[in-house]
Amino acid sequence: MPPRFLNVPVEVQIQWPRKEAVVTFGACEIIVFPPSPDHDASLHIDLTHTHLSDVEAGSVLSQFLSIAAWVDDTFAVLLPGWSGNPVPCRPKRQTRSWPSSILDNWCNAWHPIADERSRRALAIYREAMNMQHFHSLPYAVLGFYKILESAYPDGSERGKKLEQQVADLLAHDGLKIYQLREIGFDLNKSPEQIANFLYRAGRQAVAHANKDPTINPKNSSRPIFDGMRIMHYQSHDAQSCSLSPSPDG
Repeated sequence: MPPRFLNVPVEVQIQWPRKEAVVTFGACEIIVFPPSPDHDASLHIDLTHTHLSDVEAGSVLSQFLSIAAWVDDTFAVLLPGWSGNPVPCRPKRQTRSWPSSILDNWCNAWHPIADERSRRALAIYREAMNMQHFHSLPYAVLGFYKILESAYPDGSERGKKLEQQVADLLAHDGLKIYQLREIGFDLNKSPEQIANFLYRAGRQAVAHANKDPTINPKNSSRPIFDGMRIMHYQSHDAQSCSLSPSPDG
C-alpha cells in the first residue's frame, strides 16, 4: 500500500530542531519539520507503515510532545491536522510560533514511557502548561493538582508533600511576600494553611460548581492564582519521582 501521512502543525516553545529530522519514538518514525516563513513547525507519521489509525497516531504524537514539554518545562500544543498525503505535507503558517534550538536533530533522547500512570501524568502536565500559556489559570492550577493526585493517591501523603513544598519555597525565598499577600497570606501563616488554601481554591473551587468555594473562570482574577507557581513546582517534582532518570527507561 502507498504511504499515507498524518500531518500535524504545532504551536510550541520547546526546543525544536533547526532542520528536517527523522526521530525514532518506540516503533514509530516521526518526521519533524522546523518552521519557515510560510509554514508552521510540524510532525508527520506514515500511517501505512506504522499500521496506525489517525487517532492512534495522534496519541503517539501527544506522548512525544508531552515528554518534551516536561523536559523543557514549557507548553506544546498539537493543532488540528489532516491525513492522506503520500508524502509529508507541511502546514501553512497560522501561528507566530518559531521554535528552534542550537541542534539540527531532535533535542532529547527519551523513549515512550511504559507506565500508564506516568504517561497520564505527563499528558496532564502538558495540558496544564498549555492552559497556563493561554491564560486559563484556574484550569492550569487544576491540572497541576491532578498530577499530585496521580503521583500521591493517598490524600494524607499528598497533603504533606504539598505542605513540604510550601515550606521549602518559604525557606528559600522562592515565594515573595507580595505573592503571599495577593492570595491573602503573609509570612506568619503556616505552610499547612497555605497548602489548604491551594487545595480549596485551586482544586475544589475549579473542579466543582456545587460546592463552596466555587470559582467562575470569567470573574477570577490573576492574583488569586499566584499560588499556581507552588502547584507547578510540586507537580513537576512529583512527576520527576515517577519517571526513570534514564532517557532509555
